[in-house]
Amino acid sequence: MIRKEKLSFRVKRKILNIKSNLLRAIVSLHKRDNNLIVYGGALDLFIDNAKHLFIYNNKALPNYRHVWLSRNDEVLQRVRSLGFECAKSNSVEGRRLLYRAGMVIYDNRIDEFASHELSEGAVRFELWHGVTVAKRIGQIRNDPPEPYIISSTFHYKYVHSHVYGDYVLATSRNLSNVMSAAFQVPIENIIISDQPRCHTLYMTNTELDDFVVKYEVPEGVRMYNELKAESRQKIIYMPTFRDADPNYIYRAIPDWDEFNSFLKATNIVLYLKLHRITPLPTGFGYSNIQVLDNSLDIYPLLPLFDRLITDYSSIMFDFALMHKPVIIYDFDIEEYTAKSRYIFKGFIELLKSLSEAKNYQELTTLMRAPDISIKLISTNKYYDCPGDISSIINFITTKL
Repeated sequence: MIRKEKLSFRVKRKILNIKSNLLRAIVSLHKRDNNLIVYGGALDLFIDNAKHLFIYNNKALPNYRHVWLSRNDEVLQRVRSLGFECAKSNSVEGRRLLYRAGMVIYDNRIDEFASHELSEGAVRFELWHGVTVAKRIGQIRNDPPEPYIISSTFHYKYVHSHVYGDYVLATSRNLSNVMSAAFQVPIENIIISDQPRCHTLYMTNTELDDFVVKYEVPEGVRMYNELKAESRQKIIYMPTFRDADPNYIYRAIPDWDEFNSFLKATNIVLYLKLHRITPLPTGFGYSNIQVLDNSLDIYPLLPLFDRLITDYSSIMFDFALMHKPVIIYDFDIEEYTAKSRYIFKGFIELLKSLSEAKNYQELTTLMRAPDISIKLISTNKYYDCPGDISSIINFITTKL
């Protein structure tokens, strides 16, 4: 029975692929409007690199038409309230815009916010959402022989159907080969630049105040003001998601009551920001623990935190740009690599060289440690041009 269901699924997938490829072939014959750029966000949200580049380009490239596409009515209302042009991507107008656009700029996977078939023939620029040195994306050539263990559902939904960009962002030349292999694009199609979302990390206090008030949602503004007023040490815990165990957070911290008592005794407020596809814990009413909305844009808030705790997320490299302490909490690394994601051996060695906690007791010990004893992450290997996205602007104006 299970084999029949799998076979039926694969047949349906093949039929869909044939239809998709036929439509893409037809669409590719259409002449594009090189003054029109459309944008879309990860998980159809107004967030991440695409959001920040969209805001920047509306000022930096006024001679181009910039349109945000989304299927989400709340997102469209938000973008429109900021004075920007947007369209519902599954409407007649949205499809027409995607069909005509000379360039499509997005975080990852066009099908998260629009029909990828209608982008065929446009220049597709994938910004991605992190420094790719940790986990495999799709299938990387010349990779070690260890298997990439993921469920068949995840494979078909997120890998098989992935339409890679024609051009992909990398933050350094050292990472160009990795990104080229991961996204199956020629090395010359890798654009070296800082990530647009990181520009908030270099802002002055006044610049950051203005940006948050102007562009962030009310909850983001409220949290920003709360963080500014908080005098205790502020630590943000940002673990990545687990395919095999979405509720891993209860194993990471085995006793939240005891953990809250520890935080009170050490004058720490912990802010928990989970990955966008990780379910938020319920019933948290602790004095020194705050669970942040996992759809919030965290980048305008990052400069207000004193330390970061993370695991296998590339957020560690972005946070390190501010020369602040990062604690690695990889309590489940063996299980993670066996059941969730493959991690490159070089990245595992990097984790071991940093301030690493393998269990809860080691975590609290590092949280007590002074900043000077936390090993800072060197970002030289991962960022060639921190704070500079001029190569993105040059790329856009050259290609259109």
